Amino acid sequence: MADFDYESLEDLTLTMESEDGEEIELELLTIFEYEDVDYGAFTELNSTENIVYFFSLQFGETRGEETEVTFECVEDETLGETLLGIFQEVIDSDLDTEEEIEFAQAMDEEEIQEDESQWDKFINKKIED
Repeated sequence: MADFDYESLEDLTLTMESEDGEEIELELLTIFEYEDVDYGAFTELNSTENIVYFFSLQFGETRGEETEVTFECVEDETLGETLLGIFQEVIDSDLDTEEEIEFAQAMDEEEIQEDESQWDKFINKKIED
């Protein structure tokens, strides 16, 4: 990961325009690295749908103690699926309560993987935390 204070992005929100022209407010869930590129996983703020959007982070000039950061939405579906798998691993590694550990174990079972509502409940819980 880049030499950057990621904690400064902890409460980051982005506004993105959807395909139908609506503005979507996104909040940062986590940042992780894949193939020497830093990615941010975002979800819609105040939404019941748990869609995860991935953005690559590019670091620009450093002025004083602040570094310019730009975000580019990942539109490649294959890369997006790869990033989703990594994101799930990151979330799994951050589990700390018994309930979350039980859920992660259940995720390995085919029936739970097919039931997106379980994943939605889990993402909502992580967002609320």
